[in-house]
Amino acid sequence: MAKFSVDYRSLPSGFGQIFRSERDSASQMTLLSFKGCGLSNDPAYGKTIYIDTDDWSTIIRLTYQTLKRFGVTEVYDSELYYNDYEHLAKDSDCNFDLDVWYQLRGE
Repeated sequence: MAKFSVDYRSLPSGFGQIFRSERDSASQMTLLSFKGCGLSNDPAYGKTIYIDTDDWSTIIRLTYQTLKRFGVTEVYDSELYYNDYEHLAKDSDCNFDLDVWYQLRGE
């Protein structure tokens, strides 16, 4: 199962990483980045997908499409969880089903 983890570090490497195992190193992950948030080709990651816009609705839509294409079913998003959406989370570890995450982030 592939997962996506939204990157809230300061400074983030990008929007987030797609990974298959909690033990994946960066070189085994795919980075999603967009204009103003991360590099278009980050050498620390196995692959970088760059969304060349800073329009939030486009970023979310293209991220969702990309995650579907990569077989992602779950998104780790701690900020969303702690901003009054914990009742919609899949579990108490800040994980959301991909479709629920997309609906909440697309608002």
